[in-house]
Amino acid sequence: METHSVWTIRQDGSGADALFKQHLLLPYSVHLANSLGDTKKLLAIAAGHHTLPQGALVILDPSTGINNPE
Repeated sequence: METHSVWTIRQDGSGADALFKQHLLLPYSVHLANSLGDTKKLLAIAAGHHTLPQGALVILDPSTGINNPE
């Protein structure tokens, strides 16, 4: 099953990696991730696969590690 991921990359184009959603089951996708104020956290919409970006709001926190389901 294809997943929709949030990726991160350095300004020089190196270090591309999935910040969230490389091999996790739920949610199937996160949409419209945006920075959350002056933090490194992202606010996104959790949704199903092949759906509109409608669902619960979730906070993605890169400080917990790459692809951490928490």
